[in-house]
Amino acid sequence: MDKESLIVKGLTIGIIFLLIVMNVPALVVSDKTSLDIPPYIPHDPILIEGNEDFTATNGVIAGDGSPEDPYLIEGWELNGTLNKKYNSGISIMNTDMFFIVRNCFIHHFNVTEIKIDLVKNGRIDSCIISDGEHFQYGIYLTNSSQINICDNQIISNTYGIQISSSTNITIHNNTLIAEILSSFTAMEGSCRYCVISNNTVCRDYNEGIILTGQYNVVTNNSVSGYYGLGTTGIQVTGQHNRVCYNMIKGMGSGYSGVGIRSNSDSNFNNTIDHNSVMYNSLGVQLHGSVFSITHNTIQLNDKGIVLWISDNSTIENNIVSYNNNPNNGGYGIAIDWCSEQNTIQSNEVYNNLIGILISGSSRNIFSENTITSKNYGLYMQNSQNIHKTEQNEIHHNTITGGDYGIYIKEDTTSNLFFYNELSLTTIGVYLRDNSANNTFYRNNFLDIVVDDVFFELRLLYWRNNWQENYWGASQTFPKVLFGRIGIFAMKIPWINMDWSPAQEPYDIPGMT
Repeated sequence: MDKESLIVKGLTIGIIFLLIVMNVPALVVSDKTSLDIPPYIPHDPILIEGNEDFTATNGVIAGDGSPEDPYLIEGWELNGTLNKKYNSGISIMNTDMFFIVRNCFIHHFNVTEIKIDLVKNGRIDSCIISDGEHFQYGIYLTNSSQINICDNQIISNTYGIQISSSTNITIHNNTLIAEILSSFTAMEGSCRYCVISNNTVCRDYNEGIILTGQYNVVTNNSVSGYYGLGTTGIQVTGQHNRVCYNMIKGMGSGYSGVGIRSNSDSNFNNTIDHNSVMYNSLGVQLHGSVFSITHNTIQLNDKGIVLWISDNSTIENNIVSYNNNPNNGGYGIAIDWCSEQNTIQSNEVYNNLIGILISGSSRNIFSENTITSKNYGLYMQNSQNIHKTEQNEIHHNTITGGDYGIYIKEDTTSNLFFYNELSLTTIGVYLRDNSANNTFYRNNFLDIVVDDVFFELRLLYWRNNWQENYWGASQTFPKVLFGRIGIFAMKIPWINMDWSPAQEPYDIPGMT
């Protein structure tokens, strides 16, 4: 080939490449994120309203619709700015044939980029779905089943993926970035047997993942950087759902984010396990019944875990630490607002301002927890001075450090404390207000810095029961416990007695 032919060939290739680059813009998400879009072939919006519409005109390039050879729609660019009269880039409705939409670029449509309605046996794979107009959906899926949405990049829409009234949907390994209201929502009907797994969700203004329904699993997702008032990393409403092995990171103090939230009386039998939740105003907030909250790591939030109006749930084997914002709660675990018959056991709770808070809740069991606090190990009070804290059992816990091992105030009555070990706190147990008729039986008080027990109670509420506790050394005589009671504006010295103190510390089962 002569020199002149080589020059002509080179110029031709260069001109073709330049035309491709000029007609395929870069997808810009923000000043921090940009994605280069590979070449796609422009195509008019695709509308499939039945099995017979899987045609070449509608972008099908291969396949016969069977499970072995699904219809393939691949390689197209669908641009809403060039097709203003169309609400959606791809609409597929009323079909049960097997199909795949793959490697397409759908953007700038004013209702939804991809709409799936009354569809079975579909797959959306490796597409770029971006820049919808206001109040628009990246993928909108309703009344469908056996749909797989995987390996897509879904960016800068109002909603990333929304699902309603659908079953057996798999959302796997997608990246959802900078959605305005939420990245993934499964609501507006019963979503059942959906699996949301291995997705990356970040920089949403509002919610990361919202799930409503039954028998769904949210697992191995990374949800981070959600911001704005009242935002949530993962929100679950319904029954028999599992949220597990997710990494959930908020924006830190100053933002009102919740890592994992449920907020309905209809919640029951949901499992929250093996998640890592950090940098939120509140790590985990659950409202409902029969939750199982196990093996999570909840740390570096303003507040850790709270159950409110929750019954018959279990909080077990969690690590709850460094939730210690002094301006916003700073507790590790809270049982609040009429929560009853819950079990809180075998948790490691350390370096929170308050280890465990019990507020306006009764008949709960707290056992075998290890609590190391900065200020209060166990803090008990009314809930907004309305609901009493009573008839709780607190046993076989270790409480170390802080200003108070156990701090009890307001109408906190008839609780039972037994076989706990308190050590190295400034004051072991402090009681105030109307906190009476609590029983302390066979607890160990070891190396208490100032007072094993001190009380400041009102008249007629002066008596609590102290039986066979170990007070740091052998006692020849009954143990005298000093405090004060209030009579009108006066406070006069008073005493309680442990008439039969133990002579040696208890070897408490379950403690290390």
